[in-house]
This record gives sequence, C-alpha cells and structure tokens, in this order.
Amino acid sequence: MNYTILQQNIMLQFETDFAQRAFLWASDRPNADRYLYEAEAYAHEVEALVAILEPMLRLAAEPFSDRWGDEKHEDLLRFNLKRHAHLRFPDAKTDWL
Repeated sequence: MNYTILQQNIMLQFETDFAQRAFLWASDRPNADRYLYEAEAYAHEVEALVAILEPMLRLAAEPFSDRWGDEKHEDLLRFNLKRHAHLRFPDAKTDWL
C-alpha cells in the first residue's frame, strides 16, 4: 500500500500489528486531523490495551484450556478492542478489526 511519509514514520514506532492497523484506520477517517495526532494517540491506547488484556485473558482462560481454544481468546480481545473503538470514535461507521 502507498502510505504517506508521515504515516510510515508514525507506524515504525508501534510494536504490535494491532496498533499499526488501529493507527491506519484512525488516520483514514474523514475527520482525522492533519498531523494525525489523534490517530497516533488512539494507536498507543490500543497498544496499551493489548499489553494489558492479552496476559489477563490468557490467565483467565488457563483453567478452561481444554474447552476454551485460542479462537475464544481472540474473540474476547477483539470484542474489547471494538468496544474501545466505538467509545473513542462513536461517529465511525466501520471498525478496524
């Protein structure tokens, strides 16, 4: 894909794929600010959420590992991230997941 130099430079700082995709989604919104400060802040929030939720969901799933596969873990993580996107940008028509 063809990203602007600004988008490429900002994306280099994110460690997770979740944060990069969240940043691209937030920067492509019609009312995104010119210098993408809001999109960058949102991607940092997503990165922090994933860092907190991932271990917490793994620990919660440990007793149910025989019945609860990785797909349920991913579903719960995606649900929380979609909910966060909806709360942060209530006017958005789509989500980035």
